Amino acid sequence: MTVDWGDGSPIEQRNYGGSFAGDWTHAYAAEGAYVITATEALCPGTNVDTLTVTVGSSLLDPSGPLFMPAVVGVVLGIVGVGLANGKVPPAGGPRGRIGGPGAGGPPVPQPRPRLRLLEGIPASMVAHLVSLRDIPMRARLQFPVMQPPRIGIVPGQPTDLWEDVPCQHGCGKLGYTVAGWFCRNPTCPGRGR
Repeated sequence: MTVDWGDGSPIEQRNYGGSFAGDWTHAYAAEGAYVITATEALCPGTNVDTLTVTVGSSLLDPSGPLFMPAVVGVVLGIVGVGLANGKVPPAGGPRGRIGGPGAGGPPVPQPRPRLRLLEGIPASMVAHLVSLRDIPMRARLQFPVMQPPRIGIVPGQPTDLWEDVPCQHGCGKLGYTVAGWFCRNPTCPGRGR
């Protein structure tokens, strides 16, 4: 095969020995884009293949192919950090100052919300999952969706995560649907009228 490295160096005769990686190397004297042309003419018909390589290009080289993607990435990164760290002022001016909105003065101390720890662990929604058809007509929602029933934990004893959750009226088991937790007993005293 003949190889033209695209940099004006003499065309070389190369033998293909099963691997191009170790045997086919070339050192370029200057940075830039070069078109390598390999021609095989020993078999019937002529096979020519080309490859364009960029030598010595860096992210800071304006003529390199990676310059614009690097600049765009840096700009978007700075914008993203600014958005993540920025505080958007509320509509209507600053609040929380003595004298009302927009008035100067020291900030008004805000009470801290109290953290309420719940006992136990949430009941498994998967273990209690039922179809809406399994819920009796006019059954009332037993627990808010965001605050499911909890299974008590007794120190020194294993906790059954798949434990059935009883109805708040003591008449049956609860079932979980997309609408929340409902008693599955059709005669539950908690049913709506």
